[in-house]
Formats: sequence, C-alpha cells, structure tokens
Amino acid sequence: MLLSGEASATTPEALMRSRYTAFLQKNVDYLFSTLTPELQTQNSREELLALLMPLNLGQS
Repeated sequence: MLLSGEASATTPEALMRSRYTAFLQKNVDYLFSTLTPELQTQNSREELLALLMPLNLGQS
C-alpha cells in the first residue's frame, strides 16, 4: 500500500522499510517522492535512475 501511494508511512521504520523495498524493486518514482523537498531540488529522478541501473541486486 505504501509503494502504490495509497497510504503513508506512520513511523520512521515503516518509511525506511518501504524505501528499502522500493530500492530493491528499482522503484525510482517512490524513492523520489519520499525524498525531502530540499533533496528533490538537488537531485533529479534521472539521477536516481542512473544510480540504480548498474545495480544487479541478484536479478537476472
């Protein structure tokens, strides 16, 4: 529910767990949407995508 945007994290732990899951799934949209506004202006969605693309993360 968190990753689809239907709900918001109610605790810092829930947010970090959801971000970790999004990282493993290479869900750049969710990762970007959960950045602070200051970081969103300093980093683009494309920059996040470029960081995730080279990672294999056990997927074939």
